Amino acid sequence: MLETATAPKRTPFHPRHVALGAKMVPFAGHEMPIQYEGILTEHRTVRSGVGVFDVSHMGEIRLQGPGAAAYANRLVTNEVGTLPDGKVVYTPMCLETGGIIDDLLVYASGPDRLLVVNAANFEKDIAWIRRNAPADVSVVDENARTAQLAVQGPRAEEVVARLYGDRARALGFYEAFEEGTGDDWTLVSRTGYTGEDGFEIYVRAPRALELWDRVKPGRARESGRSGSARGTRSAWKWATAFTGTTSTRPRTRSRRGSRGRSDGRSRSSSDTKRSAA
Repeated sequence: MLETATAPKRTPFHPRHVALGAKMVPFAGHEMPIQYEGILTEHRTVRSGVGVFDVSHMGEIRLQGPGAAAYANRLVTNEVGTLPDGKVVYTPMCLETGGIIDDLLVYASGPDRLLVVNAANFEKDIAWIRRNAPADVSVVDENARTAQLAVQGPRAEEVVARLYGDRARALGFYEAFEEGTGDDWTLVSRTGYTGEDGFEIYVRAPRALELWDRVKPGRARESGRSGSARGTRSAWKWATAFTGTTSTRPRTRSRRGSRGRSDGRSRSSSDTKRSAA
């Protein structure tokens, strides 16, 4: 019997990618833009200005209930059980035997823990989390209803502050804030993964195109990019190039010693990089 290929998923930003002439390719089960103008051009854009990447293929899993923080802490190697609200940790999620299932971000969202996992591992990850969840924890799949843009580069703060003002400017490395509920929910964080200062903006899918149009100013020219700023990661993203002077804000990464615990005492190497996939 012949197997039928599964059509790739599309992110909520797909109509904008197509309208802008992006080269679309399959990646981690999604149809994603690999480039607009070329990898080198777009690499330089993120290094000198700002790039805005569609990373909606990443998977969002929310843990809710009285035991959410404790269960999240059991799943991963870094301390997230006592993580203060608005803090973010990068950490591996492991098997009982110590083998790594995935690397992910854990957000302290009030009493909840929001896990952001790699797209290619989403189904495996959520199955593992559900299988081991205690009775006092609900595992909520927020993947399909969430859109995410990553804003990276020396001028990232300028772009995000146009939308969120001083709250965005005040964010430290691996910090976040939330606002709104239901379809009006927004989460803004400052983790970055290109080697430049960077923010992530999460909204519910119905507001995705509105967010795109607010982030992209009229003077911008679209371009795309493959790979991280280190030039070695495989990620299919798009970038919006800006012209003008580079931000004079000190690199936030230099002000924090670790990509892991917010107190700088990560169990992993301080130069560990989040996978772009």
